[in-house]
Amino acid sequence: MIVKSKADAAIQNYRANLAGSTRWGLANQTLYDLCKEYPNHTDADQIVAKLWLIGRSYAAAIERRKNAKGYVGDFYYDTVAPAMISAGQDLDSKIALLNSLKSIDDLLDTHAYLMGIFNSLTGMDKRSLASKYLHFHCPEAVFIYDSVASTALRKIVKKPKNIGTYITGNRDAEYVDFCLRAIELRQYIADEYGLNLTVRELDTLLLNA
Repeated sequence: MIVKSKADAAIQNYRANLAGSTRWGLANQTLYDLCKEYPNHTDADQIVAKLWLIGRSYAAAIERRKNAKGYVGDFYYDTVAPAMISAGQDLDSKIALLNSLKSIDDLLDTHAYLMGIFNSLTGMDKRSLASKYLHFHCPEAVFIYDSVASTALRKIVKKPKNIGTYITGNRDAEYVDFCLRAIELRQYIADEYGLNLTVRELDTLLLNA
């Protein structure tokens, strides 16, 4: 359920101050182009470049981990890249399916799959990194999760009643909740204001709500 007063305030602010802004546009486009040019997970240099630049740019670096103390070596090349290459065929298939925009189930399952890989490497959930990494590979399909956007969204959209239907298997309950609220908000904006916001535009609205 939408909290109309808060949603309308956020939308008005977006329309008045943020719509059409080019701030960070070139920087983000560079990351989109990188993932478009190197979409697969078969080459260590490509994987490291994508994870390093996205993680560092979005304050979600994979090297921030529980098992970092006393580690000697190149974590990206020695540990991360081999794990990603090992999962590469499955991950690439899931990303290709996700880009087809067929189902929210594909999104939730792919996010959970990547979170599982990151957790095995770091001992941490890396929920935000998984969403951001997938977003730059699938910009139309993947909602960008972080604590600021989540806090804003929780004020605007109440907890979905059907959330239990989507929390199955190893899906991340927090990201499931976030996506369902985001979908509801985006539909409200389309119905009430005639604005069909992209995932990136919705993220901008939430970060400034």
